[in-house]
Amino acid sequence: MFWWDNWCDNANLVDLLGLDTFNIQNPKMRFCDIITQDKCWDINKICFLVKQEDIIKKIIGIPLPLTEAEDSCCWGLTGSTHFSTKQQLG
Repeated sequence: MFWWDNWCDNANLVDLLGLDTFNIQNPKMRFCDIITQDKCWDINKICFLVKQEDIIKKIIGIPLPLTEAEDSCCWGLTGSTHFSTKQQLG
């Protein structure tokens, strides 16, 4: 989901933007809600929602897939050489 998944800077937007979880507009928003029909970022909607230019640039800098593909899970990089599914805090 747009606000809660760790997809930008390996953190969720709620934390990155320091948002109060009770004041989030449309908390169940999905990624498809900020992508246009021609498969581009909806920059106007992103700017309306995010307000921080550095985060907006990071979002629109993420390339969108050009083909229809199923979503998949992946794990972010860690500082060690060991694989772990343990959630890292802080």
